[in-house]
Order: sequence, then structure tokens, then C-alpha cells
Amino acid sequence: MALSRVEASAMPRVLPFCNALRSDSSCYWRFAGIPATVVSGSVGELLVLVPAGAVTGPISVTVGSQSVASSTDFVVDQNAQQPRIDAIAPDVVNAGATVTVTGGSLYPIPYQTTARIGARAGVVGSVQNTQLAFVVPTLAASGKVSVSTPYGMASSAQDLVVLPSGISPAHIAGVRRAIPDAPGSMDAVHLRSDGRLL
Repeated sequence: MALSRVEASAMPRVLPFCNALRSDSSCYWRFAGIPATVVSGSVGELLVLVPAGAVTGPISVTVGSQSVASSTDFVVDQNAQQPRIDAIAPDVVNAGATVTVTGGSLYPIPYQTTARIGARAGVVGSVQNTQLAFVVPTLAASGKVSVSTPYGMASSAQDLVVLPSGISPAHIAGVRRAIPDAPGSMDAVHLRSDGRLL
């Protein structure tokens, strides 16, 4: 018997647990020792309501005479807020580059915060509550950066421009978003005397 995954869902106070346990009345869940109620489940997954008064600590499960506890603490944060993105840097990169996101409520708990550019997930490295870094994935296209935590998702106001291989960000002097078919949105691409695009 083992807990193979513990992750927060988008539904407040409800968590899915993937395990090899039965979902019957002989299965008891506790959050830092406080009994919890199983909302629904199957052999592979249970939805469990986080009990009132729960505090940060391991989650334990007892089936018959066997018990198991999570290897990491489940975090109960009464002041949790939706994440916020204030800025991304740099904003012109190649795949494989590291991008720093600054903001707030980025939830620095391992495997609880994800970063994406468009639909592609980046590899998140260091995470602090106000800053995280992620690696731009291969085949990523330009677009907004989003950060997801158990408490919601935030998107960047600015675009992250991902250049094709062979083009260096050092050759790009500025970026503007063009709106297709919008009046007056015709922009020319100019080559500066130093060879950089403007």
C-alpha cells in the first residue's frame, strides 16, 4: 500500500489522491491527524474533503491494520491567494533559455506550481513566493506565459517571443504585436545600420 500522488485540485478544499486503496468504509484518511471525509472514489482515485481545523502536515491513510503517510507535508494555507504575474524577463528568447517570472503568491511548494508558454509546459526550476524561473520548452511558440498553482492561474500581460533556432535575441531591438485586419496596424520591419531588426 502506498500513496503514489497527492495533488491539489482546482476545487477549493477538495483533493484527489491516486493510490492502491479501496474506497470503502474501511479506508480512513487523516490530515495531520485530523479525520477526513471521502467524497467519492474508485480503486485508483479518491476525492477527500480537507477537514475543518486541518493544519500543514502529512496525510495518512489506514486500511484495516495497514497505515501509510505521505512523504511530504500537505500545506494548509488560510491566506492563500490566486497567483499574480507582474513581469517576465527576458521577453525575447530561444528554446532552452531560462525565463524569470516575477509576481506574487507563486506558491513555492515542490510540484505545486507550473509554468507554461501557450499550451507547452516549461521545466520549473527555482520557485519563491515572488519569483520563479523556468526553461522554455522545445517547439514552444510565442505567446503569453501562464503560472498555475492550487489556487488559480495567472497570465502575463506581455508576450514571450520565442525565436527560431539560428536567430539570436541579440539581433532583436524591439517587438510589437500586430493585430490581423485591424485598421492602421500595418507595421514595417526595419533593419538598423547595426544589422538589428526594429
